[in-house]
Amino acid sequence: MNLDQENGQITNDFRLKQIIPTLRYLLDKNLKLVLTSHWGRPDGKIVASLKLDKIAKLLESELGQPVLKLDNCIDQEQVIELAKEKLILLENLRFYKEEENNDIAFARKLAGRCDFYVNDAFSASHRAHASIAAITDFLPAAAGFLFQKELTSLGLALEPERPAVLILGGSKLETKLPTINNLLAKYDYILIGGAIANTLLKEKGIDVKKSLVDKCPKEVKSIITETKIILPIDFIWQADKILDIGSKTIIKFTDILSNSRTVVWNGPLGLYETKPFDQGTVEIGKYLLDLKVFKVIGGGDTIDSLKNLPIFGKIDHVSTAGGAMLEFLAGNKMPGIEALS
Repeated sequence: MNLDQENGQITNDFRLKQIIPTLRYLLDKNLKLVLTSHWGRPDGKIVASLKLDKIAKLLESELGQPVLKLDNCIDQEQVIELAKEKLILLENLRFYKEEENNDIAFARKLAGRCDFYVNDAFSASHRAHASIAAITDFLPAAAGFLFQKELTSLGLALEPERPAVLILGGSKLETKLPTINNLLAKYDYILIGGAIANTLLKEKGIDVKKSLVDKCPKEVKSIITETKIILPIDFIWQADKILDIGSKTIIKFTDILSNSRTVVWNGPLGLYETKPFDQGTVEIGKYLLDLKVFKVIGGGDTIDSLKNLPIFGKIDHVSTAGGAMLEFLAGNKMPGIEALS
């Protein structure tokens, strides 16, 4: 769920809509549902703009029935027992520092009077939080439909049909390096844009002037000469800053993609929030839509940058995950998966 941190306004309800099939299935079984969620980064404090009242209204609209929104998330037992509503939404878990500390006592209270636990938040399952990991100590646990779909599709991306192409953009090179290292042997090309491309270009001795760059991890030296990694060859500049890939790079990237059998994409290729610096990302997105290959895209910014394209139905899997997708593709163990196992 994307939001404007300044005023708590929802800017993208994509993640919420993806869990609706799981909720409908459980409601059809005549079960009472107690829903928990993270929203924003309040750092263990109550932040008025990050309360889940807006989420409750969205759920009511999607499901066509009332949602009882509580003002806490650990003293719910009596309310749950008395409530007529079948849908109960607890307050933002991140208002409690115990959540991110994976606190056992907090998890026990969360379990409350519930009988089963279902995790449909793959996007948060790379974190060892109380509602993701410790809670499974107290309840029988299962994965929701969305969680299962993520595992299946990203599992195919880990063992791709070749030729396989990975597209990476955005920033935070350090978080993407493990994915690059894990997939180098399995993918034929890794196309790179965004600030992580600027960082690698600078490391190669190319003058990127005032462009945004990341702190360069030491491990970069081991991949900087790798021939599978394809960096931009021209750029769109403004005020001495690279803000998008250029037309020659778009042609080069699409030429590589034309011979692929698998494409996985995480991260926009330019400053997509400001036109015309979204053009590189949008052009690559348009090209992918009609490409008859297995395609997976993920990451909130990636999806947001392609929101005006008909990606649903044209892309095999649109992941709700960004960081969790990268962790999975890096081959790392994820607390949410381990807990369900």
